[in-house]
Amino acid sequence: MMRRICVISALFLFFIPLPCFNQGWDEHIDVHFYPLVLSPRDTLTDGPDGRAFRINEDTFLVWVDLAPDMFFAHDTRYIMISKKRIRIKSGRWWPVLNRKNLFLDGKGQYALMSPFEMPQNRGNAPTGEELAVHILPYELNSRDRLQDGPLERLFRIQNNSMLIWVDLLPGAFFAHPTAYLLISKQGIRIEDGIWWPELNGRTILYGQENRVGIISPFKISQTR
Repeated sequence: MMRRICVISALFLFFIPLPCFNQGWDEHIDVHFYPLVLSPRDTLTDGPDGRAFRINEDTFLVWVDLAPDMFFAHDTRYIMISKKRIRIKSGRWWPVLNRKNLFLDGKGQYALMSPFEMPQNRGNAPTGEELAVHILPYELNSRDRLQDGPLERLFRIQNNSMLIWVDLLPGAFFAHPTAYLLISKQGIRIEDGIWWPELNGRTILYGQENRVGIISPFKISQTR
């Protein structure tokens, strides 16, 4: 009798749809920051045997795990920020840099300092090749009002999101190219700008006197 119950229980578990086990999954996403600059000498792949991502210039890597509770293939995103362009690439595994796993065991938690500066020149005079990546240390929601400067375009925020603001010419005190990255469970957006961010009527990130520690991975809750 006991054996029959065990068999029935096993069959019952076998035929339960996977979503029943996923109810506690995907409650958040994890955003990981690699604390060192990638260079063209580095080799970056999606998993140990997956696709390779070409690194043509100094690059800041952000890896987004869209289902951090899963231990098999699932959707991930690679955000590669460099002076010439910002790329978003899809993945299925964890990053492997120079044959070493990144962010795999969850033990690599640390504080990244924002802004993360990427000087491109080796002298003292600015060359226009510098780059500064600013990360807001808390998530935004649909009640927040994010704007490019006081008079420029308004960015709509529909889901809980992380803001990364990239200053493409940190030494400039006038209108110049910037980029806004908004990361959420529903997707990643890149918006062009020409000013500093204003959040709910206040200037943020630009010109901050003190660096801010950003915990990596940064968790973004799923919008209800």
